[in-house]
Parts: sequence; structure tokens; C-alpha cells
Amino acid sequence: MNRSIPNKEFESRMRALPRHASAAAATAVSIANSASLLPCGTSTDPNKCTNGMFITFYIGPNATSVTGSFSYPWPTQLSDGFRLRYESCKAPPNNSKDMAILGVFQQDGYQQVNVYVQGDVSGPPGTPGEPFGSCNLVTDDFTATFNVLSAPDQPFYAANGNQANRFESVKMDRATPALFSANGGGTTGTATGYHLTVTGVTTDLQICNETPSQCPITTNGLSNYVVLYSTGGENIQCGSLLACGDVPERPGISFKNPGGTKTVVVPDFIGEVYLGVEQWNVPIGTLAPDQYTITIVSGVRDLSIQALTVKFGPGN
Repeated sequence: MNRSIPNKEFESRMRALPRHASAAAATAVSIANSASLLPCGTSTDPNKCTNGMFITFYIGPNATSVTGSFSYPWPTQLSDGFRLRYESCKAPPNNSKDMAILGVFQQDGYQQVNVYVQGDVSGPPGTPGEPFGSCNLVTDDFTATFNVLSAPDQPFYAANGNQANRFESVKMDRATPALFSANGGGTTGTATGYHLTVTGVTTDLQICNETPSQCPITTNGLSNYVVLYSTGGENIQCGSLLACGDVPERPGISFKNPGGTKTVVVPDFIGEVYLGVEQWNVPIGTLAPDQYTITIVSGVRDLSIQALTVKFGPGN
């Protein structure tokens, strides 16, 4: 997650701006889902962002000179004063909170800032999520506002000309998780994760895609698993198969074969295993050995609009 992920769309926007224009004319901000890399945006299309997840800000010209990948405890304010605030938190003691900054990376004429947006689930004292507090559960088509506060020595300007603050609004949905991809490409490629046999053997999904026979659907007649990782699934996580079945929108993974047939499999477990990252344990014993493109669904909604690839071999 904390690595450089250039945004080609944003780069093209920056190249179109006059290099010697005033800061007020040149400042631009884009906000994307860190797993899919698709913009949070204001459209009615699926794949909006939510709270309790990683999002990525693309900001130009540079709003801060600090770069690097940070480790726990992650800062909410960098040494030069740069901050990002979630203005629509709507939780006491106030309705805005500084977000954890996990990494800042220099790109061509702009910077990428990876952050964690507070969710409604807060960890116990001493856990990674605890210092940043919790925020209320968002509802579908919720409009959230973020504030980009510039470093004092590198001021930039909001659309209204005010120095040091830039407010940006995006749409959020209650549950909009996206799966991480192994190559960081966002919507295509191999999913991040591994194949897990009932005997405890793990195989990276990239190896499965190269040699499917190493990733059988069953072992000794029992279902094996695919273990996947997402961000934004905090609002639909459930710790057991029974609990997953009780979630109103019943989350699952859609497996689509080359012929276009989709099979939705409900996970045995969805749980936060790292700040903003959920693990999905999905049984694959009911699937046929084949190549699949996968995406997250919740009820009848296809949430992530991804087409990540996994391959499984015959049972043994």
C-alpha cells in the first residue's frame, strides 16, 4: 500500500496546466480508492470510496516537501505542517479529524499521499487504529468533504483563493471495498493473496496463475480456500460463515469463468487484519477448475468493478 502509484489521468491534467502559472491557477487535487486506483469522484457509478479504508490523494503542485513511507505510529501532521482532514466525520468531540498519513511519494510535478480515513470501528487501546478515533457509519450516496492543508513554506490556494486550505468533496457508499492487486495496477492483473489448502499449505496467487495445478480446488475431498485482501470492507466484515450470512447485504466474491458464467461464493470470514485492510477467506470447493476474474459483490451490487485474475486446478 505504501508505495508509489502514479496516476496517469492526473499526470495528463498536470501537463495541461501552465508550468509557470500562479498557484491559484495550477493547484489540482484528485482522490482515489487506493486498491482499485479508480477515483472516488461524484458520479453515480459504483466503486465510490467509504470510511475505514485507504484512499490516495494526488496533489499538485507539491503541497509538501516531505516524502517517504511511514510506519506505526503513523503521523497525522508532517514535520513541515502538511495535514489532511476528514471534515465529515460527524463523531464527537468534533466533526472533523486529521487522517493518518501512511506515505508521501514524489511524482512528475505532483505528490501522492496515502492516508487512512477513520471508520466506525475503532480498535482497543494500543492497537493501530485506536489513536485516530472512529467516525460514524456512512450511508449510501453520502457526500464527504476533505481538507488539504498545505505546508507553511509551500502554500497553495483553494478554488476561492484562500491560502492553506483546499476543500474537496467526493461521494461515499456504506460498503465499497476493492481488492488489492499484486502488481498495483488496480483493476486488472493477479489479485493479492494466496491459495490455502485444508492441510495448511499456502501458494501465492501469482504462482497459481502460472501453474494452476499447484492450487487445487479441493484436497483430500475437502474444500480449499482463496485468501484475498481488500480495503473499504469494514462495514460488511463478519467473523464467521453464520455471521456473514446474517449481514443484510450478504457480501461475497463473484467468480466469472471465460464463458461469462458467474458464481458468487460467501466467505467463511471477513475481518480487519491491519489498519484499513480486510482479509477474506473464501472456500473454492464448489468451483470448477478454471480461470476466473473476480470482484466483490454485496447483495446484488457489484462493488469494485475489478477484473482480477485467479486460476485453480483440479482437486486431489
